[in-house]
Amino acid sequence: MTRSPTCVTSWWVTTCAAAVALALAVWLPACSEGTNPANCADGRDNDGDGHPDCADPDCAAYCGDDDDDDGDCDAGDCDGDGYTEAEGDCDDGDPSIHPDAAETCDGVDEDCDGAVDEDFDGDGDGYPDATNGACAGAYGADELDCDDDDASVHPGAHEDCTDGVDNDCNGEVDEDVDGDGDGHTSCDGDCDDSDPSVHPGAPETCNDVDDDCDGEVDDGLPTELYYPDLDEDGFGDPDGSPASDCEPPAGYSDNGGDCDDSDPSIHPDAAEVTCDGVDNDCTPATPDDPDGDNDGYGVCSDCDDGEPDNHPGGIEDCGDGIDNDCDGIVDDDDDDCDLFLGQVQAEIFTPQCSICHIPGHGSGLALNAANTYGGTVNVPATQLPTMDRVEPSDLGNSYLWHKVDGTHLAAGGSGAEMPLVGGLSYDQVQLLSGWIEDGAQP
Repeated sequence: MTRSPTCVTSWWVTTCAAAVALALAVWLPACSEGTNPANCADGRDNDGDGHPDCADPDCAAYCGDDDDDDGDCDAGDCDGDGYTEAEGDCDDGDPSIHPDAAETCDGVDEDCDGAVDEDFDGDGDGYPDATNGACAGAYGADELDCDDDDASVHPGAHEDCTDGVDNDCNGEVDEDVDGDGDGHTSCDGDCDDSDPSVHPGAPETCNDVDDDCDGEVDDGLPTELYYPDLDEDGFGDPDGSPASDCEPPAGYSDNGGDCDDSDPSIHPDAAEVTCDGVDNDCTPATPDDPDGDNDGYGVCSDCDDGEPDNHPGGIEDCGDGIDNDCDGIVDDDDDDCDLFLGQVQAEIFTPQCSICHIPGHGSGLALNAANTYGGTVNVPATQLPTMDRVEPSDLGNSYLWHKVDGTHLAAGGSGAEMPLVGGLSYDQVQLLSGWIEDGAQP
């Protein structure tokens, strides 16, 4: 008698060692791990060499690569079904599962198409056919479709108490049962007999549920517009597409006042940050550069916004210890303190004094550009000969200063304060005194 050289695998042979012993007894060859792809994924050491499945070199053709030597396949066709994971094998440890496998009714996606037992759900309602024996063995009774030709009939469906059909597949037809104890059955209009807060006559609340079973969701409730709030700062974009609802949808706000919905630090409740060029509080009237002393210069450039005489372009008072012109330099260190007659002439004498004090004036004081220096510096005053009109670096002994300051009578002089009309501004007074104190340079 000739026996075929196959491995013995009957149920009573549980180890490869037993199979070898039996083979010797009946002239059969010993088992080989790689004889059949299934041997390389059954969790057994079929040939008794101490290496089960993919840990056995005999299975190399079916197991692919075991890069970490843990006995598990890491790449390639691990179950020997002709497909790798990259080729769509959704379970590369089971040779019965691959893209070309036949789908069976067992709760498993054998053909790797992402759907389970779809070939056994004729009406596509998500419940397999109760009449299929395989499905009946794999699923519970409350998971099977009692009419796989009608998608409206399946476990959990609403029971229509007038159609003579077991709509919810519970084995009863048109049953009139109050499942949630709310006093209403599905037959008298309870559209969710598992929730006692849902039934005909229930108050409608804003919850995306038809609480009163009238076929409308959240009907009769007051609604308002909500604006998309992309930066989640609690304020929506007024230019976005608003949603009308009874409560704010996720990502929406009932306040549409956000002037920059891409920055959560900018919204109507934000504090205005000065000098950043941004409308932080979405209120254009809030100044970004407020001018506290109303001198025409805001805090962004004014070094002393509480004193109107101190600002960029102001006249440096060269003896007050303050940076009056906001150039970062104080008093004698400031180039502005190196004053010359030309500046004083242009800003004071020519516009304020030279109209009256022309050559030949009765006082002998001419303040036109050609005569000012020679007629004032170290020249005795006509009204007070004991004092020079301008004594360089000495305000107290400069009669011209007393005339401007209004202290000329107290100093022993006479006549009216200069100039006769209008007077000098604060900045002009500071300029004149600075020129004298700085040596009355020509």
